[in-house]
Amino acid sequence: MWKVSPFTIINGKLYKQGQDQILHRCLYDDEISIILWEMHEGVGGGQFLADIIAQKVLDAKYWWPTFHMDAQQHFQSCDAY
Repeated sequence: MWKVSPFTIINGKLYKQGQDQILHRCLYDDEISIILWEMHEGVGGGQFLADIIAQKVLDAKYWWPTFHMDAQQHFQSCDAY
């Protein structure tokens, strides 16, 4: 295990420790659209607003540097919006 605060590598995966002291797995670029779709439209979703999508990302223990902005863009691109 490698640690450079607030980041940690565990079994080859990068994690960021949130303000809640919980480790959130940093997603790869190709995973981001899948997670956003799932949080907004999939089984875990429900056509939520961007702020709720972003909170669901954190609740699922995921993180990436632009997740708030990406959630907003995903929400605005939705046909139901």
